[in-house]
Amino acid sequence: MSTILSTLRDKLDAEGSTISVALGGSGSIAKAIADSDVTDGSKTVAYVVSFNVNGGSGTVDPVACADGATVALPDGSDITAPSTKVFAGWGETAAATTTVTSPYAATEDTTLYAVYEADTN
Repeated sequence: MSTILSTLRDKLDAEGSTISVALGGSGSIAKAIADSDVTDGSKTVAYVVSFNVNGGSGTVDPVACADGATVALPDGSDITAPSTKVFAGWGETAAATTTVTSPYAATEDTTLYAVYEADTN
């Protein structure tokens, strides 16, 4: 695991605040990163932000977020919205009708849910 963490540590962005992690399903690598307290000397990877497509299809990989940092939210381009709907953003509950702002500041391990609105085209 330390080789994986060393490789991911090298992928910290220019500010040393986030690591994007491509996963194959369960989120276990991102969780391992969050649990391992990887640091760049000033920020510790503390939280995992996961994404639920909430009735759509497709997958969106979770991201690890350093304590006190923000993550850019995916734009939904990997999601196919349910029939007659379009992707509007990410909400904090499955029933959300409003979206959170990107970049997003995680304060704990979080799942964000796709929010859809009526397709007016």
